Amino acid sequence: MKINIAIVCALFGLLFAAGCGTQCDNAVCFPEFATDPFAVSYEVHYVISFDPNQVERSANADVEGCFAPDGIRNSSGGLNCPSKSQISITNFVPIEEDAAWYGNDGQMLHDTGELDAAGDGGWSATAGQDNAGMLMYGPPYGYPLHAGNYTAGWNLAIDNIYGDDAQQVYLDVYDMTTNTILGANTVTRSQWKNINDYEAFAVPFTITSSTAGHKIEFRCLWWGYANITVEGCGVGVNKQ
Repeated sequence: MKINIAIVCALFGLLFAAGCGTQCDNAVCFPEFATDPFAVSYEVHYVISFDPNQVERSANADVEGCFAPDGIRNSSGGLNCPSKSQISITNFVPIEEDAAWYGNDGQMLHDTGELDAAGDGGWSATAGQDNAGMLMYGPPYGYPLHAGNYTAGWNLAIDNIYGDDAQQVYLDVYDMTTNTILGANTVTRSQWKNINDYEAFAVPFTITSSTAGHKIEFRCLWWGYANITVEGCGVGVNKQ
């Protein structure tokens, strides 16, 4: 009897997809790698253990971490269909590059301040009341990106633009994997044009082929010299 390899692969996929929130047809499920709710899909890089050449392959995956791995030809010319135990993940990168997080987003962390009383999703710190520190940072497990040029942006409001021109916040893009800063911007009081209005501040940065897929964090450090509210932050790939 001739066995249809597509059906065999489909059965493997359905068995290993049992832990997914949705059914992974003709696929293998790695839900533990798909943790980013902002990504519409992923590009998964993997190696098959029985591939004698250990060639890294890639395939698209959905937000549940379900993807259809390519098999390889055996010595008889047949196609082997890998199971989950035969696949080693080397990288799991969101295909959707643009993402945004509000100040009160559960994906973001805070070492100081409180939910803004205006109820617009912002996070506020009050001079003389809150301790200087990280007003917002995250996502806590990083946000991996493809190689390319990007801009991270924060929407920030201040209560006073007059008087001294002291540093108010320090914004940076932090590579958690290598413990390095990819880009930074120190914002002083005079850089706001208005009081109590959200204004955008940017940090450009580059992801190289060697840092693609690293865990990237977006941070806003508050110095404690004025009342500051962060509405949120976001990241987008620069369109050429």
